Amino acid sequence: MEKTINEINAELRNVSEALKNGTMEAAEARGSIDNIKAQKRAVEQRIAGENRPDTRDSGVSGVYADIASAMREQRKITLGGTGAVNTVKGLIKEASLKIDFLKDVKIFTGANSETRVTILSPTVARPESVPGTDSVTEDQQARLVSKVLTPKPFVSEIGVSLSALTLGTADIEKELPGIFADAYAEGWARQIMTGSGINNDFEGLFVNVPAKNTVQSKGNRIRLADLAMLSLQRREFNDACIVVSPTVFAEVISDDTPESAVYKQELIFNEKIHGVRVLITSFAPSGEAEGSTVAVAGRLQDYGMAVAGELQLTPIFTRGTTTVSYQAAMFANGCKIVENDFWQLTRGPAAKSAGKSEKA
Repeated sequence: MEKTINEINAELRNVSEALKNGTMEAAEARGSIDNIKAQKRAVEQRIAGENRPDTRDSGVSGVYADIASAMREQRKITLGGTGAVNTVKGLIKEASLKIDFLKDVKIFTGANSETRVTILSPTVARPESVPGTDSVTEDQQARLVSKVLTPKPFVSEIGVSLSALTLGTADIEKELPGIFADAYAEGWARQIMTGSGINNDFEGLFVNVPAKNTVQSKGNRIRLADLAMLSLQRREFNDACIVVSPTVFAEVISDDTPESAVYKQELIFNEKIHGVRVLITSFAPSGEAEGSTVAVAGRLQDYGMAVAGELQLTPIFTRGTTTVSYQAAMFANGCKIVENDFWQLTRGPAAKSAGKSEKA
């Protein structure tokens, strides 16, 4: 029997009290909290799905009808225009229900795969008092920033069985948004985090962070104090976050130095440090080498994703099977809009082995 939201919140409070009074270890509490929060997200998503109205306009519905028709006829189709643009926006929203941080990045759309898309920073010049009316000093640091990106092709194979193709039209069209979101959500998430910036990859959050915006850990092991120092660089923004992998998060939580106690409970229970949200995602890297970037702090809305309002489906026929694979192509690109708004935490040098000379 599924638990209610109130019952789940009560369990969270019980774990918090156990952590406070010392009857539960930090690692055990972290595991319990992760499990309880996963249950809560599942219930919230189910409720949201049940209560969510069908807001697709006629253009979007027409696109899905065209896709369903092409699948049944097993032919290639390229979709564009306003309906396709709105369909792409809807797919991104659908994907964000599966991977939460996708809803936080800025999405910009172009007409088709040949269109270069301008992405704009929400940052404008900081207002300051003016002593007179004669002149205003230009702010060189904060301004409305734009970059131009060319969407690159991202291809996924979607297998559709003969039985699915023989369903009623409404059934196929109802399932298509989820099918496409499943196909692309993970790929977009990985690109946003660790895309290399070359070979048609996005430029990810963990790539090309300005060297001057670097906090380095004192040793090769990442400690809570290191994460706290990183959080202070973006603490003034209510919507800032620190992105880390589960491996790095576990490493930080295991820090048992005396100065870690002041941060540990806030981090375990609220996933925050100095009030800055900590986003734990398996799409972030966990580099162990000296100099590896293991955490990035910034505002996800300062990351821009350009998407073309075009969808291409090409059937791939295989003899001896009742499943038809469709090569689905969407066109996207992404990068940090304002690089200086992001900071990184890198691993420091490993401790030297006992008896080894400093020059060795």
